[in-house]
Amino acid sequence: MTAKTLMVALTTAIVVGFAFNASAEEHEQPDFIKALIGGKPDLFLRFRWEAANIDGLKGSNAVTLRTDLGYTTGVYHGFSLYAQMENVVAINDNSYFDGIAPNTKGKTPIADPEATRVTQGFLRWASSGLADGSWFAKSGSVVTGGRQRIVYDNARFIGDVVWRQNQQTYDGGRVDTTFGIEDLKASYVYVSQVNRIFADQGAPGSPTKNFDSESSFLHLHYSGWGLAKISVFAYLLDFENSPANSSDSFGFRATGKRDIAEDFFLGYDLSYAYQKDAGDNPTDYHANYYNIQGTLGWKGFAALTLGYEVMTSDDGVAQFRTPLATAHKFNGWADAFLDNGGPNGLTDFYVGLAPQLPWGLKGRVIYHKFESDVAGLDYGYEIDGVMTRKIWKNVTLLGKFAYYDGTSDGRADRYRVWMETSIKF
Repeated sequence: MTAKTLMVALTTAIVVGFAFNASAEEHEQPDFIKALIGGKPDLFLRFRWEAANIDGLKGSNAVTLRTDLGYTTGVYHGFSLYAQMENVVAINDNSYFDGIAPNTKGKTPIADPEATRVTQGFLRWASSGLADGSWFAKSGSVVTGGRQRIVYDNARFIGDVVWRQNQQTYDGGRVDTTFGIEDLKASYVYVSQVNRIFADQGAPGSPTKNFDSESSFLHLHYSGWGLAKISVFAYLLDFENSPANSSDSFGFRATGKRDIAEDFFLGYDLSYAYQKDAGDNPTDYHANYYNIQGTLGWKGFAALTLGYEVMTSDDGVAQFRTPLATAHKFNGWADAFLDNGGPNGLTDFYVGLAPQLPWGLKGRVIYHKFESDVAGLDYGYEIDGVMTRKIWKNVTLLGKFAYYDGTSDGRADRYRVWMETSIKF
């Protein structure tokens, strides 16, 4: 069955669901049928213009529309189903390079290829569906099997790359539980395939193909300590068709926020991880990651953030890698360092300011100063800015820019500009 056929089937199921809800009082149905067709649809639309230019390449302009259509069934004895289709269409596909080789026109990449695909489709069971009052029923356990979205913490290591028009999802099985302990969340995932933002397009063996995976994620999160929320994780990545990205990473993250005066607060975010090669990775290496971030906020006026993030290098052999991250969120929105600086690693000192704005506007500006972790290379600086406004309950407008100024030691100058409207139901 093709993706387009599945989209038609999903749309039909949603229409039937609406029809069922409209006539539920008149026609009694078995509980299973009620759960199946009496669920809830969801819809997300994002219309975007993006302009991008990297020195040495031609400029690109992409006008794209993303449509996500999903449906959640009701719950039957603790079981529920979710399905989601995604379609990305380009109005001017000849005006940009979508990242799928070859780049025949020498244009700057904008990684939003046209695609129609199943982004999520899973069966979920929750122990809360048990009616026996047992410890297991109260354990907060959820089992999910199928294609699903997975994001841990701030998506620095495991994310959905939701900024791009095609999102990243995972095929596999997931178990979440609290073990009946208040403020604790424990999660284990086995991943057999990573469905990446390029929709598995490109020649066999190309870097735009999905990852064939035998990977495991373990994540613990505790929020009951007053000083900080703590996450501890182990991400064991093994990719058959991308062995250079196979690694084992172990680390933690602590975040917190404290009022320090009547109108002032202090936020903090501390992270550390250790990584070594795994699977069939041809490079023997080990590297570290750490991030130290503090935010001083003046309520009703502004918040100032200072941070220092490092992906270390193993003597120029290999750097700390994050192949499953929502990388656009970090190290500048111009996407100059999606590879974490290459084999020499990366250090990123950043300063951000988020002022309190009138008329419902929300905005932020960020300055980054980049250097390599080894070899003493100056990688230049970047200035980013974003402004959003919700104009109706379900409609949000966004304007965003990024300008990266490289150096002779670093990478080519570049900029990116976005204007978009998103609608969510």
